[in-house]
Amino acid sequence: MILPLSFKANETVNPALYLCKLATIHGYKDVPTMLKAYKLKLPQGQQEHLIGYSSIIKALSGQDIDYKVPAEFDYVKSRYFKSIVSNNPKVCPACLESEKSPLEHNLVTSATCWEHSLKLLDSCPKCNHELSFDRQLLAGDCSHCGYRLPKLIQDVPSYQQMISDIHPNKTLDIIFDLTLAAGFMLRPYDCVPSQVRLEAVNDWELLFTNAFNILTDKNSLLKWGTEIFNFKQYQIKSIGTEAALAGMIYLEHHTKLDWPVINIARQYLSNHLVLTNEIQSAVKQLNEMPESTFVSINKRHIKTLKVEDIENYYNYRITLDGLSMTLGIDLDAVEALYKNKTFKAISSGNSYSQNLVDMREVALKIKDIAKDVKGLTHVTPELMSLCIEKLLLVNMDKNQLWHIAFSRSNMVNISLGLEDVNSRLHVNLPALVKFCLRTFSTDFDRKLIKPIVMEVYGLSETDLRDLAKHNLLHPMPWNQRHTYFRVKHLRDMESKVFCLGRYCKLRGLDIKESLINLENVGIRPILGKTIFECRYQVTRFLKFKEWVEPTHQYKAPAQYTYLKRLDPRKALLLN
Repeated sequence: MILPLSFKANETVNPALYLCKLATIHGYKDVPTMLKAYKLKLPQGQQEHLIGYSSIIKALSGQDIDYKVPAEFDYVKSRYFKSIVSNNPKVCPACLESEKSPLEHNLVTSATCWEHSLKLLDSCPKCNHELSFDRQLLAGDCSHCGYRLPKLIQDVPSYQQMISDIHPNKTLDIIFDLTLAAGFMLRPYDCVPSQVRLEAVNDWELLFTNAFNILTDKNSLLKWGTEIFNFKQYQIKSIGTEAALAGMIYLEHHTKLDWPVINIARQYLSNHLVLTNEIQSAVKQLNEMPESTFVSINKRHIKTLKVEDIENYYNYRITLDGLSMTLGIDLDAVEALYKNKTFKAISSGNSYSQNLVDMREVALKIKDIAKDVKGLTHVTPELMSLCIEKLLLVNMDKNQLWHIAFSRSNMVNISLGLEDVNSRLHVNLPALVKFCLRTFSTDFDRKLIKPIVMEVYGLSETDLRDLAKHNLLHPMPWNQRHTYFRVKHLRDMESKVFCLGRYCKLRGLDIKESLINLENVGIRPILGKTIFECRYQVTRFLKFKEWVEPTHQYKAPAQYTYLKRLDPRKALLLN
């Protein structure tokens, strides 16, 4: 099977060139004809194409070739262009004269030959036909029209220079960022980059030059941002100014290297574009737009859409993590809204954060739930911390806060404005706390593990042990790590004794200080560290420093007795 004529293969030279020379000296018309004669096929995929070429060369020449593969040749599944190896030859005419074509020339990020400062060609400048390795190309001519490939002198593009200059450990990172930015240059209005085929790109040098510019040049980035901002003007009323800049936000958060110009430009756009006449006009137009219901598009229905609808589908789809950054809401809260079907999925990703929703549907949803916030308190970071603290006392978190807001509740509202949604939240905290307490107390069968019970009720290990010992609380086995308690058992316990810890937590009182004040007048727990007998009497003393005779007496365990003192500050005393 080994061909009679052979020559040494160079591990730095394109293997397609080697096979072309091998076919030529053996009289074959081209490489496919030679391979067909020996029942061999060219590598189809890019992932291990060099390994495939190596096996073919070994089969035909007997040579084991260990290609010195640059890091750039790595096939990266997470990258916008998984492979950056050109499907067709990219050649330097001067290199062809020396019967060589370096491997690195075939990268889509290579535009200029380092040795000769000549433009790399992947198509004929005269007929625009794609080049292919054959006898004519080896001679320096176009295989289609016979035109002599010109030697076009040009400087090395800035992006290619940076790839060369950067530390080898960072080579793949910069290429990752360049291809991501290139994705947005191919589809500038998308919220997330949509994949395109390598064949769809006509001018790689221009594409990567534009991509490099938006990563390094403020003016280029501002131009792009202004274009997408004006394209998506209708969104700004309900979601905020940064909604239109979702693509730029995505780029900022997903690049591997630090590109400071992105953050600078985005902040500038967010702060200044809303002041322009164009944007003010857009807000007016938005207010005049008739109400309409947007129907989510399922991925399998794309084929039935018109061209303009397909464009809109891609322009406005956004991942949940992208939506989180756009709204100014934590990702876990957005995911919770998604799970509650507040937002409909149009496509599923590998994780919840990568699931796609339609930005237009979200905008209409927020516009629909936005209400008059008169009488409500604007949620500052300090108030948010207090809200979260109160929610934790009913085993809820801030995710529920957003769920309440999106469920058209009068307790939590979102005002209309140009800021992100997070900064437009308003709340009636007392009403919210009452609602949450009521919801918590009526969910009888809800199970809470021991650490949660201790946090929600302010109970210590001693409290739990004594309550269980005297059949006032019933822990249930769950698994090897936890026991749990049902809300109905906790409610039943509260009807019999008074939990000072929970009382203080709900009202923001210092539990230690309260215990000291009660101890000073002889009012002590009947169980554990914070379990008292009479709620009304204890709270009355804490509020007004006066004692009221209890209307009934809890039948405590035998070792405890209720003692009445002559002092007006009568108290519960431990025998």
